[in-house]
Amino acid sequence: MITYKVPSLKLEIGDHPIIYADHEPESRVDKYDSIFNFSDEAPYGVNKKLHPNTEVHWHPINEFGYWTYQPFFFIVHLMDDAVARGRNIYVHCHAGAHRSPMMTYLYVRSLGNSPEEAYALVDDKYVVLGETGNWLEETFQNDVEYGRIPADVVEFMKDVRNNKDLSMMSVMKKRGGLDVSEKAKSYGDVKKPVGKKQLWEYKNGLFSKKD
Repeated sequence: MITYKVPSLKLEIGDHPIIYADHEPESRVDKYDSIFNFSDEAPYGVNKKLHPNTEVHWHPINEFGYWTYQPFFFIVHLMDDAVARGRNIYVHCHAGAHRSPMMTYLYVRSLGNSPEEAYALVDDKYVVLGETGNWLEETFQNDVEYGRIPADVVEFMKDVRNNKDLSMMSVMKKRGGLDVSEKAKSYGDVKKPVGKKQLWEYKNGLFSKKD
């Protein structure tokens, strides 16, 4: 099921196209040139036919743990390329209700859009949760509070875009420090707010908490 669209990017967001087999997954998979899978379920199996030119990018995210900077680093490189080539893009997780719309929303914000502008670009005609207001920004702030997403991730993505010749660690070093939560190294179910954020800095090839 398609839950959201970003028409200006030729991008659609939805649920896992194979797990939800009752939604005619093969025909739907075939219509896209680039697929971004942010679920933690394995991709589509040897018996699922894709269009010969379809590119599949799988970056699994533990929805209730720390997402890390990695998927945000890769989405800048790969989504920028797919958009520049005019690809028909499908972004999905499991249900298409949290990880995939959040990754897309933050990607759109990293292009220089304000929270309000980014939310307006993510067409909410297909909402599935009965949201009101900018629920994506509210969910992002909640994810930051609960230690799932780094607080500075939008600025991080902008820096990645402006330094595409650099590795992720080199971008981190160039930034000179990263906002991460006290739960940054935890992959468990984060049930309580993490409280005060920690500033980590890069020294002598290592990241350490700043005094």
